[in-house]
Amino acid sequence: MSFPELISVVIPTRNRRTLLQQAVESARTQTYTNIEIIVIDEASEDDTATYLKNIDEPRLKVITHTTPQGGNIARNKGLEASSGAYVAFLDDDDVWADTKLEKQQEAFKRDSAVGIVTCSSLVVYQDLQIERYMNRGNNYLYSNEEAFTKMLTENFIGGASFPLIKRECLMEVNGFRPEVVSAQETDLYLRILANGYKVYAVEDVLILYRVHSMNRISDSFEPKVKGLEQLFEYKKDYFLTHLPVHEAKKIEQTHIVEVSKIYTRNRKYKTFFQYFNEEKQKLTSAKKIQVWRNAFVHTPPVQLFKQTVQKGKTKKLNKEWKQYMNENFKSS
Repeated sequence: MSFPELISVVIPTRNRRTLLQQAVESARTQTYTNIEIIVIDEASEDDTATYLKNIDEPRLKVITHTTPQGGNIARNKGLEASSGAYVAFLDDDDVWADTKLEKQQEAFKRDSAVGIVTCSSLVVYQDLQIERYMNRGNNYLYSNEEAFTKMLTENFIGGASFPLIKRECLMEVNGFRPEVVSAQETDLYLRILANGYKVYAVEDVLILYRVHSMNRISDSFEPKVKGLEQLFEYKKDYFLTHLPVHEAKKIEQTHIVEVSKIYTRNRKYKTFFQYFNEEKQKLTSAKKIQVWRNAFVHTPPVQLFKQTVQKGKTKKLNKEWKQYMNENFKSS
């Protein structure tokens, strides 16, 4: 099969050679073969450089940073070095299904206004045992208004590894904003959608999204809170003033709930109480209940119970999805 349009795969990495190998192999074995793979090595101190040097892959380009620049700058460097009509970012700890790029590129043909195509996923542990299934949409075309409104309250597209994006969409907004410390993807998607593009969601599970002990910087609660605050300020400055008052209030309340959740999840209860007391007057009774329910759920006894229950769910999910993973994630 001929694939005339080049797709650029951009993979930033630092000190995760074993995981990187799985990510790179999942890119190399794509059924959509007209790709270039650009790896940005963020000053790795392990054997990442040696691994990349020894790969026999003519489609591979390596950019090496002598000092870590951060994920946003690394992705932008990859974008600058890319030539594809479409760009797919791949975090070094995630794994793609063999047909991911082919199915997503095909989806762009449904509507010329589509700028982003996302997909469903399996959230997996480091050993690829399944934690949960995440459905991003059942072959659904979001209008621009629908996608934009939804993105103001939740990142329904997913992390950086999920979508395939038209190059022009990324160039119009100059890629990722370096100053945004977390929720970078939501920030990027909002700016793209502000230019009028639509979103298509492929129902197939096309990514294994990994959670593990060496996870992303956004797992640190302080950068995550700062990133959410940056994102909310951006929403306020550019978008909320154009929405009906009740919609703007709903978005602000969702923001307060999400920040509260980060504090309780990380057991920063004193900070949580201070934050809640400052913001509670902005919340409806239903949202206050949601905040306290989240706080209860993240207490140690409840978490211990959930972990016990999760073991049973994980066993069931792995049984249900084993054949699918074997057939569609051959590189893993």
